[in-house]
Amino acid sequence: MPTYMFECDCGFEKEAVRPMSQSEDDQPCPHCGKLMRRDYRAELGETSGEKGSYLSEALGVHPSQIAEAKTRFPHHDFAPDGRMVIKSTAHRKRVLRDIGYADYG
Repeated sequence: MPTYMFECDCGFEKEAVRPMSQSEDDQPCPHCGKLMRRDYRAELGETSGEKGSYLSEALGVHPSQIAEAKTRFPHHDFAPDGRMVIKSTAHRKRVLRDIGYADYG
C-alpha cells in the first residue's frame, strides 16, 4: 500500500499507509481535531533543504528570466535552475494569489 502525507493548519504532519481507494479520505489531526489535507509536495516535490520548503517546477521560470521574475515577485525566491522555492502552505497560497490563481479550497 502507498504512503500518503497529510498536513494540518496547526503544523502537524503525518504519514498514512492506506489503499489508493482511500487516498483522499479525511484524516483528522490528532492535535487539534481539524481535518488534515493531503500534502502532495511532500509526496512528489523535491525539498530545497529548508524544513517545510520545496522546489516547484510548475511555478518556475527559465534561468535567464530569474532577475525579471524577482522584480515582478520580490517576495519569492528562485533556485539557480529557475524553480521557485515554496516555503510553506501559506506561502504557496500567496504565490498562487500573486499570479492570479483562485483557491477554491
